[in-house]
Amino acid sequence: MKVTKDTLIADLIKAHPKVVKELFPKLDLDCIGCKAVKTDSLDKAAINHGKDIQELLKEIEKRIK
Repeated sequence: MKVTKDTLIADLIKAHPKVVKELFPKLDLDCIGCKAVKTDSLDKAAINHGKDIQELLKEIEKRIK
């Protein structure tokens, strides 16, 4: 799975649940329990939580390799 800023959080959770469960709390992203995971992209989550999308993508990529 290629992770981009347009990747839905739900798709990332489905493909890499361990990464999301470990990384997102460290970054103060409370997406796992949010209703919007089915419709929100990583970009939207980054914007909503004041995170840099490029840094978020780098962190995710490091963990899924």
